[in-house]
Amino acid sequence: MIKLPFLFAGLALSLSSCTPTESDPLACRDGSCAHQSELTFCDIDRAYPDTVQPNECIAPPSADACNRVMECSDPAKPYCSDDSMGTCVECTKNSECTVDGESCNTNSGECVDGEVIPCSPGAAGDSECAAKDVGLDFCSDGGICAECLVDVDCSGFANEGVCDSVNFECRACEVGGSDCESGLCGTRDAGECVATADVIRVDGANTGGDVEGCGAVGSECETIGFALTEVDDGTRNIVVVADGNYGETLDINDGEVTIIGSRAVVLNPSLTDENIPALKVSTGATATVRGISIVPASGIAGTDAVSCSGAGSVLVLDSVAVSEARDLGVDASNCDLTVERSVVSGNLGGGISVNGGNFTIVNNFIVKNGCTGSTIGGLRLAGTAGNTEVLDFNTIASNVKADGLAYAIECSGVTLMAKNNILMLDPFIDGSLIGVCNTDFSLIDSETDANTGTHSNELSAKADFVDHTNGDFHLNVGSPGTNAADPTATLAIDIDGEARPQGGRHDIGADEAE
Repeated sequence: MIKLPFLFAGLALSLSSCTPTESDPLACRDGSCAHQSELTFCDIDRAYPDTVQPNECIAPPSADACNRVMECSDPAKPYCSDDSMGTCVECTKNSECTVDGESCNTNSGECVDGEVIPCSPGAAGDSECAAKDVGLDFCSDGGICAECLVDVDCSGFANEGVCDSVNFECRACEVGGSDCESGLCGTRDAGECVATADVIRVDGANTGGDVEGCGAVGSECETIGFALTEVDDGTRNIVVVADGNYGETLDINDGEVTIIGSRAVVLNPSLTDENIPALKVSTGATATVRGISIVPASGIAGTDAVSCSGAGSVLVLDSVAVSEARDLGVDASNCDLTVERSVVSGNLGGGISVNGGNFTIVNNFIVKNGCTGSTIGGLRLAGTAGNTEVLDFNTIASNVKADGLAYAIECSGVTLMAKNNILMLDPFIDGSLIGVCNTDFSLIDSETDANTGTHSNELSAKADFVDHTNGDFHLNVGSPGTNAADPTATLAIDIDGEARPQGGRHDIGADEAE
């Protein structure tokens, strides 16, 4: 009887050696892992395979997790794999695949068509897989020949720069870059992560950050203009801008650069010279601007928001907002211009002017531009024979001009066939086109006598916008123009990135009504 307390004491000592103490950062605290940011699940009884000891904080189990306590209840995933969490899968071995010709891919836990090639994990296994010459040159920890084990193994696959950690197959990176170290996917090559070393970061809050070599996380450049001086043509030439207001003008006159932000990145300088816009691209430079709001609302009259000029110059505006310029929103002269998924609005001299050069203008709101003293309303197109000219799926509405007729488009010398556009002054005023504007599958309130272009498959009606008075030119469901675009259209998304079509056919204009 005297020894019993010592026996219990020894048992208590043995248990404590298997249970993390409060000082252990991986220990649950009163059954909670609230003190952790990622390892937020408390495995009290060490139920999961890779838990080292009871009462340990681990990563939260997935919806398909299984363990010694919870069994797999989904008939489609009846087996519990022996990975770190214990995951319910379709199979763990070939005999669990019941369809003829299928084998178990133990990497993914799925039954797949054809033979799954086993191997011995490690360097010898890699050689073993490569010798089979079937394009599966690596041996996974699960003992299966795989296409890749890490991202670098996908370097030879076009547009597939990420190795899927479940299937061990090369795939495109996630839109938004959540699976990329740099946070950027597909900026240079679709589907491939941008290398962190190629990115120059800008944060206006980093006062004094404009020093040579700035641009890494924690040592961001302060201004976009200085970041442009840090660009190396062809490599370190992607500028990522943190949210904020940047009261500076940008002059891009050499090389190639991409500038990326969110709509909360606002370029809003006060312009003091008619020849210096907020953004200028010239002398053969190539610039892609994505997710920036360009709002030069203050300064002298006659100043444009954006200009691009000169043979060989290329400007791509993708998901930008250009507004409140004292003159034109975008002025392109002998420049190759692309404007996609953008809003050009409230620019006093007019929306967009194109004079020569190739142009692609797709999926945009070009609205409420011009004034009673301007010579351009929404869009002026002056073309040159042989150029590439695309004007599709735009909403061009409520723009005004000096003569009182609020033309959506003025055409001169262009040979394009514009398709699937909403072209109108205002939902309650007539008049849309002037010049030789060829349109097809468009929604037009009316055509003026001054327009001598060809027209087919058109609807003459007023679009039903959500709230055009306050600038919302999205379509109400059932608006004229819904399910009425060219039936052969293949455009996959609208201005908001939503899928097209929502109905049987694409909707006319920039917005696909939900």
